[in-house]
Amino acid sequence: EVIREEKCKDVQEHERKRAIELKLLIEREKLEDEGKLSEEEIEDEMIRLRAQFVSEQEEELRQQEAKPMPSKTNANVAAALGINVNEHNEGDAFDRELQERKRLERQAKYQAGEDEEEQRRLEAEILEEERILEEKKREKEIRKKLKKEEKKAKARAAKDKKKEKKRLRVERDTKRDKRKEKRRRRRSSTSS
Repeated sequence: EVIREEKCKDVQEHERKRAIELKLLIEREKLEDEGKLSEEEIEDEMIRLRAQFVSEQEEELRQQEAKPMPSKTNANVAAALGINVNEHNEGDAFDRELQERKRLERQAKYQAGEDEEEQRRLEAEILEEERILEEKKREKEIRKKLKKEEKKAKARAAKDKKKEKKRLRVERDTKRDKRKEKRRRRRSSTSS
């Protein structure tokens, strides 16, 4: 139980850090697109924003920890899972006919508009799924943009390296030609 809680805390901590880095990437992209700041100024701004986001997150955690945790009784767990203890019978989940009847009843209520709460919950789930998909799409675009920039940087480095090799080759050839010319002049001056 203790190990599971530690792993859960580690995963939550990782998710919090990931959220901060995502915010920073989005902010960096905005600043780079605006083009008003130099690279150093953008780095300084990222450091400032990281500190701000971390402190905001720590404040949220302190507020959450200050709230009393509910005890984990069966009733609390059932309530958290939306199970009505009075109506719940063990094994109902495995009764296909009963589940189909319940599904049809829920569907009829939804279509009739009687269960507005369920409809709002479903709409909220859809909106949340769309938000998550949009966030994943943004993350994918950012990764794609970073890969593209990395490719450009590699291409520039390769191009610069090629130019440097060419410059050195031209310089070497020029020196060689000068030496040849000097020798030729010496020979011609000694022979005359």
